[in-house]
Order: sequence, then structure tokens, then C-alpha cells
Amino acid sequence: MAENYGDLITADKAIRDKKTGLWEARLNSVYPRLIEDAKTQDIIVRFLSLKDLGSVRLNDRLEVTEASTNKEAEGQLASRLDLWKKQSEMFVVSASSDVFARIAESIHVLNPLKLILEQLSKKKGVDVELLDVEIDEQGRPVRIRQYMDLLEELGIVRRTKNGYTYGNTFTGLAEETHYDARRLKTSLISYVIKQKYPVLRQVFEITQLEPFVHLDNCYYWPALEAEKLVRSTRSGLYQRQLEYYDWISTWDFDSKLGDLLDEGALEEENGYIRGNSGYFDTMLGMKYKSLELNP
Repeated sequence: MAENYGDLITADKAIRDKKTGLWEARLNSVYPRLIEDAKTQDIIVRFLSLKDLGSVRLNDRLEVTEASTNKEAEGQLASRLDLWKKQSEMFVVSASSDVFARIAESIHVLNPLKLILEQLSKKKGVDVELLDVEIDEQGRPVRIRQYMDLLEELGIVRRTKNGYTYGNTFTGLAEETHYDARRLKTSLISYVIKQKYPVLRQVFEITQLEPFVHLDNCYYWPALEAEKLVRSTRSGLYQRQLEYYDWISTWDFDSKLGDLLDEGALEEENGYIRGNSGYFDTMLGMKYKSLELNP
């Protein structure tokens, strides 16, 4: 059976089902991952334990009666690797949401949210109520109300009889930023991105941040596998971008990488790209706590 599925996918010891009388072996993989530090050229080898990629059933004469195809097993393996990549993306977003908040502000991708938060945060220490009639007078009031629902769910705003006012989350972040309007607005946007990035992408169709998340993950995904900060060249990072995600032009790559470097998501050291140690430690903690490769 191992020969049929190749070296990367192997079968467990078969277990007999007492009801059917058939023997079943589950297909698994101890999948190798090779991560290189571009400066030292050290190769770090890590293994992913991927289970239940398929099964093989045999009768009492050890004849195969039913089996997952090689294509099905390899498809499951590829799906698990993609799941790991997507989980790594969420670790990146959650740990460094402040970076994506500053980028979002600079490219104005969350303008309705920005307008709402500016109205809430512009008066230090003064109760503010955003009235329903005010919302109806704005451009795209339906979209603004969708954002208000999202903010209410997060505790940033609280519904009143005639509109909305501060919620507990807003008050907590305001205290943390000492009611500085600019810092507070960035902190609030960061909180929304951290808690609701999939909703922003899928429901609100905010996709402009995705290329930055993808590029950032091109560094951190291998680093999380190595469980240490490694160094990459610009050309190596660009090759990962082409391998992991869609094609991107070299100019666009340089521009987005420049933004990530400027905002501290990544760092440049003697011509090599390395991660931010604070963000990485947070991501690594998330990996230890919540990584799920075998749902």
C-alpha cells in the first residue's frame, strides 16, 4: 500500500471492524518541511503530522475492497497544507493588526468605519451620541449601519433609543490611548481588523489588505514552521509569493514590502529580511495554543 501512495503517504496498522468483518487502515503523512536561513544557509527540517487523508479497506483474505485513490489522498494532503497556511495568515493578522490598521488608514480602505470612529473619538471625555437621523444623512447610510452593527457586536458602540453611544470596548481602548484621538482611532481600527478580518474580507468585501497579509505571511509561515526567526532575501520572499499566492509584479511587490517594513511588520538587516520578534512571539504562542491540522 505504501508503494501505491508514494513515500509521503503511508497506511496505519489495519483494524478490524467487528460489525462488517472488514479491516481498515487510515492513511497518514509525516510531511517534511524544509526552511532555509538565507544568511547562514542552514536548513531547518520540521515535520507535520497529517492524519486521516483517506482509508483502505480489506477483507479477511487481505484483498482490497475499497480504497481512497492516490489523487484523493494527495488532494487531502494539499488541503491540510492550505489549511495551515490560512491559519498562519490569521496568526499574522491577529498579532500585527496595528500594522494593517495603519496601512488601512493610509490607503483609505475602511473609510466608512474611519468616519464613524472619528465622530466617536473626536470629543475627549464627552458623551457622544450618533443619532439615527445623522446616519441617514450620510453617504451610503446602509453601509454605515452595517458597520454600526459590527461595532455593536464588538462592544465598541452601544445602542441607545435614538442612535448609538460608546460601548465598553471603546471606553477601554480610550483609556489605554489616554484619549488621544488619532491613537484611539488607529487602535479601534486595529481591534476591528484583529477580531473581524474574515468578516471584513467576505461580508464587506474589503480585499485591499489581503495582498499585504499574504506577503507578510510569505515570511512568517516558514518562520512559524521553523519556530524561530530566519532571514530571507528579497528575491527569496518574492519567489515564495509566487509559489504560495497569486502572481504579483516586482514593482508592486517592492511597494508592499516597503510598506510592511515601514510599519514594522518586517525588518531589514544587512540586506536580509527578518521578522519582528514581538509579533513573532505572539504568533508562535497562537500556534502552540490553537493550530489545528487535523480537523
